[in-house]
Amino acid sequence: MASPATLPQPALDMTKLNSWSLSQIHGIETEPITWPDEFSSNSRGSISLTAEAIHLTHLGELRLVNIISPKICIINLFFYPQDASELPVYAMEYVRFGPKAVVGVVDMKWLPEHRTPTWIANTMTAVSLEVGDLPRGQEMPKWYEECRSGNDFFLRPENEDDLDRSVMCHQLTWLAFLKKLSHGATRVTNNEPEICSKLVSQYKDHHRINSPGLPFLNRTFGKPWTDTFLSEFYFK
Repeated sequence: MASPATLPQPALDMTKLNSWSLSQIHGIETEPITWPDEFSSNSRGSISLTAEAIHLTHLGELRLVNIISPKICIINLFFYPQDASELPVYAMEYVRFGPKAVVGVVDMKWLPEHRTPTWIANTMTAVSLEVGDLPRGQEMPKWYEECRSGNDFFLRPENEDDLDRSVMCHQLTWLAFLKKLSHGATRVTNNEPEICSKLVSQYKDHHRINSPGLPFLNRTFGKPWTDTFLSEFYFK
């Protein structure tokens, strides 16, 4: 695993986290997924949203969103495994309002209820040891508890050092995840691709319905745009 010393110094600006994440993809064939302009970029006043989707050949898809303004920073990334790939969902989100970081989340969720690979828990444990103790959210939203892996980072940074190290949680986990992807994915057999597809769809629907950002998106970009963006593009 990469060590904190190998990561960008000084600590990475949170607004650049998705760009950094994409820049670390090497040796994996990728292809952008085209969305209509109105759903890949939108702005209202000082608030701008950019979104993109990328196909990782034989592996799955990435979905990324940045919502930036002088007072708001919301960074979100999902990897959804291809139907026949034995890979977890990867989920990352960081939210900051003004000078205060609200939450940082990093998770690798194995969706089938059996044969959870040991490398997932081992990776998260190794990352935790690298970054040291961080303030964890004592009370998690019920909807989040229902979809978390149990090995996840659900963080409530209290200061700039906490925020820098919480961002490092994603960086280190992401590099380990990409290393796994670069080795290819085991192919599932029999009827499991159909089961995997159903589980991924359920995971997407759960986030689309319960996203805590819904009121903000509805208020900022309007409910019709938000409903279409989430259901037809980001969580499709």
